[in-house]
Amino acid sequence: MDRNQRRGASRLRGVKSGQSGYCKAFERQIESPVGDLLVLDRVYLDKQWRGFGLGPVVAAEAIRRLSPGCCAVATYPAMGEYSKGRDETTDTDRRRAKKKIAALWESIGFERFREGVWLLDTAQQTPIDLHQQHCAHLKALAHAYRTA
Repeated sequence: MDRNQRRGASRLRGVKSGQSGYCKAFERQIESPVGDLLVLDRVYLDKQWRGFGLGPVVAAEAIRRLSPGCCAVATYPAMGEYSKGRDETTDTDRRRAKKKIAALWESIGFERFREGVWLLDTAQQTPIDLHQQHCAHLKALAHAYRTA
């Protein structure tokens, strides 16, 4: 588990208040906070596949397949690669990338939780509907490509 994962996981547990399990804020945000927690670390696409709407489809499909038995999915949007190199990347670059990554997570049903952590409630219908919308968009794109 890397530093971002440990940081995110610590924000969900109730250990600071002496309770076991999830923290009270998590229990208030998740409809049925009983079960495992899936942590989505990153979604990576080769550069030639970017810009076609595959990121949300791949992420949502991974969640659909991996989340049975989980009450929620957690992620912590952060840069996974650096076009300029890690040391040369400016704070402005980081903020821009984090905003773009957060928009992707939001587009598949994640909601801001706290301290940079985002949660997706697996009991909600919204993530399912959003996944279906992304799949329909991808099918339309594929159809347009084939008929062009």
